[in-house]
Amino acid sequence: MRRRRFRYNRAGQSGFTILEAVIAVVIIGFAAAGSTQMVMTALRALQQTRDQSLVQAAIEANKDQIDQLARSFTCCSGTCTTTPPASTAVGATKSCATTNPNDDRYYYPQQDDTTTTSNFTNTTTASEPSAVDQLCASSNNTNFMTPLKTAVDALAQPSPATRGAAVIMSYKMLSVSFTDSSSRTVRTLYVRPRMANYCS
Repeated sequence: MRRRRFRYNRAGQSGFTILEAVIAVVIIGFAAAGSTQMVMTALRALQQTRDQSLVQAAIEANKDQIDQLARSFTCCSGTCTTTPPASTAVGATKSCATTNPNDDRYYYPQQDDTTTTSNFTNTTTASEPSAVDQLCASSNNTNFMTPLKTAVDALAQPSPATRGAAVIMSYKMLSVSFTDSSSRTVRTLYVRPRMANYCS
């Protein structure tokens, strides 16, 4: 009797059965698969965050360039441009008074340059102040804004983002849209040049 009890007790203390081992392996497999999925999801989210940061940084750099063009935009010579007037176009007898965009006289012609004899493009006058008044008219909004739009379009694309064509709007304003690699619009800028403040 003792021998049988001893054998019975020994059998009750034996290790895992095959079924228990299989169940343990399945549970560990599910846990590993879940962990792998969580890690993959986290890595994808990290990559998306990094991509969005790159897009936003590129847009910010491009926005700074666009803002600079909007500040530089002047019509003091009778023709609107984002290029500051050359020093030879500035002076007491010239229509442009300064090359400094921080000076109010940078934007609007200070006087009529009598050496100008041909009518300015998209106007009916050779007088710089009168030409700018015509360009500033609401009916001439496209001609007024086209030089700024052209300059914005000429900027390098803000890779990895893409800048859409600047759309000319009313109120002397451009709408500039930026999209990501999924063609999703991530930002839209409304740009109004300082020069527009000098239009009556």
